[in-house]
Amino acid sequence: MEDPLKDKYGISPFIQSATEPSHRFQVKFNKISEINQELDGQTVKLRVRLQNSRIKGKSGFLVLREGCFTIQACLFVEEGKISKQMIDFVNSIRLESYIDVTAVVKKVPKPIDSCTQKDVELAVETIFVVVSAPKVLPFQMADALRKVNPELEEDDYQQKKKDEEKKEENKEEEKKDEKDDKKKKKKEKKEKQQ
Repeated sequence: MEDPLKDKYGISPFIQSATEPSHRFQVKFNKISEINQELDGQTVKLRVRLQNSRIKGKSGFLVLREGCFTIQACLFVEEGKISKQMIDFVNSIRLESYIDVTAVVKKVPKPIDSCTQKDVELAVETIFVVVSAPKVLPFQMADALRKVNPELEEDDYQQKKKDEEKKEENKEEEKKDEKDDKKKKKKEKKEKQQ
């Protein structure tokens, strides 16, 4: 069965130099860093990376990234807006792919701790892959952001603290030795003068 909403998702055609130059800059993209509660209810267009996706059944949550800024986007199957096929397509997009997203900005009741834009999320209307990421990346962004084992961090902290204390003790001993040497030299100098 063909999806009646197939024009709302897919793979974008290649951006080629053969296209009309004046058309290249007609589409203005919003920046994630500028999306806030003041834009509630407005439609935005983004060209971003897909950092993470969680698709389950008829719903999905995405984390979109532009530079250091991230925002949560969501999709829920709704007749005439989002189809199950669209959700399945989004599930097939590789992480770190470049995508174009059109979405409506929505305020959220609770802050979203996993994103830099904590007070809003996006309700996706359209999504197109611009550049698909390779199948195997050296590491995922999620791996780079993962916290280290807290116990190991604590051990490192304790060791650094001990090392710093030892350095301080050594400095104090050196200062004391220098003072003793100066006193000794003064004493020897006095004895020679007498």
